[in-house]
Amino acid sequence: MCREGLTMCSCVLMLVCAAPALANNDGHDGSGSTPVDAYAVGSTVGSGSSQIYRINEYATDPVADVIVDSGLYLGDIGINPSSGDAFVIEGHAPGRLFHVDLATGTLDLVGSSGLNGLNSLEVAADGTIYARAFNSSLLWTLDPQTATPAVLVDTLYSGGGDLALSPTGEALYATADAGSGLSTALMHIDLETAAVVEVADISINQDTEAWAGIDFDPDGNLFGFLGHDNIGLAQVYSIDLDNYGATLVGDVVGAEELGLLGAAIPVTPPVPEPASLALMLAASLLLRRR
Repeated sequence: MCREGLTMCSCVLMLVCAAPALANNDGHDGSGSTPVDAYAVGSTVGSGSSQIYRINEYATDPVADVIVDSGLYLGDIGINPSSGDAFVIEGHAPGRLFHVDLATGTLDLVGSSGLNGLNSLEVAADGTIYARAFNSSLLWTLDPQTATPAVLVDTLYSGGGDLALSPTGEALYATADAGSGLSTALMHIDLETAAVVEVADISINQDTEAWAGIDFDPDGNLFGFLGHDNIGLAQVYSIDLDNYGATLVGDVVGAEELGLLGAAIPVTPPVPEPASLALMLAASLLLRRR
């Protein structure tokens, strides 16, 4: 169903353009290669971040493709690596959590966390949702049914930029402020022992920049995303976990008009909701007849 303010026509057009590749059992697309799209939130509105968009071919030639303008101030996006379910979090109080259909941009309210300043979100394969805020050193879990928060650990570092679950699922990586005023420190949070260790400070020589997003791809490679409202370029970097060096992949074409406040990489290509799937199959049949 289309959200208020969107016509049925615009929803259908978005649906056809955003159709995900059909997945096989190993979580890759039909060609056997790693999924080539990431997802981000951002906006040109000074203190706002209302756009949800796709970053096509983030690992080679990143290009922004808008899915929907939510009309909300969004802090981050997270995607379940097993189910492909995606969520966005509101950056201002009351910190509402929404499920988002990545094919259509339709948002469904999960609940309110009651938190302010949320700008880091990550979803584990078992459905656990992790969150941090720029104005707190706490790491929370959010109830996936109600968004009710529970403190998991005090990381002792504030300024959360993003969270990324390690490929094995035993730890979270987090970007944080270790004293520079920017979220350039990379933290390792052991989810079993709650031990927090700063493993590196990854600065790209841009005094106004911080890591807006980090995430692992299906092959275990870590990517970092820079750029936010009216400050600096939106860029994608690959991060070497052996020496924590960051290598520029490229500027996100089109994101200079969108900003970039959070990003996520799906392990399994997003699965559309049943109504979306029916429309996509109909569109596919029409194209084949031509």
